[in-house]
Amino acid sequence: MADLTTLLNFEANLENHFLTYFSSNISTPAVQFATPLNTAELEVPRLEIEIQANGAMDNLQYVLNAGGDKQEYLDYNVDLMIGIVTDNNTNTQAQHRSIRNQVRALLTRNGSFNTGLNYYAIRYLRNSQTSYDVSGEFNISTLVYTIVLSIKPEEWPA
Repeated sequence: MADLTTLLNFEANLENHFLTYFSSNISTPAVQFATPLNTAELEVPRLEIEIQANGAMDNLQYVLNAGGDKQEYLDYNVDLMIGIVTDNNTNTQAQHRSIRNQVRALLTRNGSFNTGLNYYAIRYLRNSQTSYDVSGEFNISTLVYTIVLSIKPEEWPA
């Protein structure tokens, strides 16, 4: 069971989870993994992970609050945004495509992305958008996944 401020910190919890998941499953080519709060010097190739919480969902499940008199939301809609950045000057298109394809394979419906996830269960995950851009010396792909995230009822503070 988590405290409420930890439980509702979707961004940090999920970014760290996916950072671990991708870094454990993508080994070739060597990739730097980053989140928005990463203070390390950014390198290429890199995979950037960001979560945007879009709000609670009315129609799914609820849990009573600590006073037992009001229902609290357990289900949330979030976006997982994955940026893939490679060096355009060193002819790395194949490397870029390889990283992008590995990410897609890891996020299929049969993927193990729920394994090791604390506090939550991912009930729905679907690629909703992919964009590609060449910006100066960088190739940049952005993959956006829509997620329905459920707080596990047993994690809700008493």
